[in-house]
Amino acid sequence: MKWLVLYYTFFFLFGGYILLQIVCTALALLTFNNSGKSIDLNGLNVTIDNTPYQIWDLPEFYMATIVSSTIIGIMILLTTKLIMYQDPYGFLGFKKIKREHYKWLIYGAIILGVGTLLLEIFDLKPTVLITANTITKKSLLVLGLVVFAPVFEELLFRGFLLSRMSILLSEKKQWVAIFITSLLFAVLHLQYNLIIMAYIFLIGLFMSTMKLKTGNLWLSIIFHITGNLIAAVPILFY
Repeated sequence: MKWLVLYYTFFFLFGGYILLQIVCTALALLTFNNSGKSIDLNGLNVTIDNTPYQIWDLPEFYMATIVSSTIIGIMILLTTKLIMYQDPYGFLGFKKIKREHYKWLIYGAIILGVGTLLLEIFDLKPTVLITANTITKKSLLVLGLVVFAPVFEELLFRGFLLSRMSILLSEKKQWVAIFITSLLFAVLHLQYNLIIMAYIFLIGLFMSTMKLKTGNLWLSIIFHITGNLIAAVPILFY
């Protein structure tokens, strides 16, 4: 029964987040289209003045990310409190970073450095189609991609799902929680090719292990924000 509740709760939150992003992006495109551009919405594909985009290539998508992350993030806190009867901040891992945790930040810096270097050397970086050519668009990109998305994803995957699975599983089966949360985390990034998704999966393994070993969600949030910031720099200065 506990597994069933977790299953439906997680996919309700996960699905709600995706749906809200799509709906809010569509509303933003239609509401703020003051330039008279022709817009054709077809699922996750958008055509603006005969130029095709995927929905996550648009600055409006990151405006939607801010909204959806905030709404579903609040729902996660309420679910933890009202359904699981847990203190949300303690259960999710919002705890003070201890001195013995600093080594994980060093490990994270090394992993990000090596990963970024390998992607550059082997030219595996995903093609960047996001356009942020105004201060407003760049601000939305930073807030959505670098702040709200990482915090929400860590809250959902490492905070909510991993914490609950680690309680339901025996100590010898904690690797199952690490594997499943990392796999679902990679699935969230379907816009990338298989190589990049495999890289994201490995990153997820590290962040999930770090969360279980330390019990601290702030560490994975810092790691995730740093990784997204590295990815956003070429877009901001493009």
